[in-house]
Amino acid sequence: MRDLLSNASKDQSRAKLSGCGSSLRHSRVYRIGRDEFALILMDAKADGALAVANEIRVLIRGTKPSKLPDFSISLGVCTVEDSSSPEDWLDLADEALYIAKDKGGDAAWMAS
Repeated sequence: MRDLLSNASKDQSRAKLSGCGSSLRHSRVYRIGRDEFALILMDAKADGALAVANEIRVLIRGTKPSKLPDFSISLGVCTVEDSSSPEDWLDLADEALYIAKDKGGDAAWMAS
């Protein structure tokens, strides 16, 4: 989809993402698969991380150019306290992602 977005759409999306709160100021994004990304939010608590995930989900869907087909965005969220290693973080977030998808998709889900 990245290739289908115009530069104006990309700039608009970036500008809106920057408005997702101070949690993104000290964040890192990593591509971990073809259409999978990991977003590390420094100093975010569980409720804040889930709120940011939902803001991003709504933002991306709301800035979708009309020429793209409809799609849904599902996100899995976990906190450092939930796990002991980066591999655990990915496993927990992945489990939460599949729960979000199983519940109909287009949602963010916190790992338990």
